[in-house]
Amino acid sequence: PRYNAQHIPQTGRQVEFCPSVGGGTNWQPEAFSPVTRLLYIPANNNLCSSMEGRDVVYAPGRGYAGAEFITYTRDDADHIGELQAWDVDSGERAWTRNFLSGNGGSILATGGNVLFLGGAGKAAFEAFDAVTGQPLWHLPTNTDRFGVPTSYSVDGVQYVAVQMGAQPLHTDTTHVASRLSGPQDGLVWVFALDCQC
Repeated sequence: PRYNAQHIPQTGRQVEFCPSVGGGTNWQPEAFSPVTRLLYIPANNNLCSSMEGRDVVYAPGRGYAGAEFITYTRDDADHIGELQAWDVDSGERAWTRNFLSGNGGSILATGGNVLFLGGAGKAAFEAFDAVTGQPLWHLPTNTDRFGVPTSYSVDGVQYVAVQMGAQPLHTDTTHVASRLSGPQDGLVWVFALDCQC
């Protein structure tokens, strides 16, 4: 990686940088489709941080980050979350879907060229066309916090399952935080695809 010295925090010196301390993407898994040759990345742009390194003495049971920071949305931002598709052969971005609020969701790419995503800053589980990024399906849910979707087959019927529910991480930086109700923990939703059940 290349670093710009003007944006590296130091003790007693405040710096600003984008993306934020949470990164452009974080723990949430990407997905790759060998059919489309696209890598799908849940990302967050337009969130920045201001950070200053601080001298800190270790004390058991207390935070030990050695820095103080705030995260904020850029003034000119029209979105935060993104679902990006990158062509692994050319290295070019194929398409991007923007979301008003942060995208903390994980992606599942299926062999049928459908992407499943939950946690794109809203309480919904969604499906997208893996080639174009166009929305295919949207289901309102009880929370905007999702685990990693998975897919499996039983007796010829394909299912998609996802765990939902956890406390929001950055409610102070999301545009929709004021409209969120308290999440319910510990739910697993399972969907049958094209089932003639």
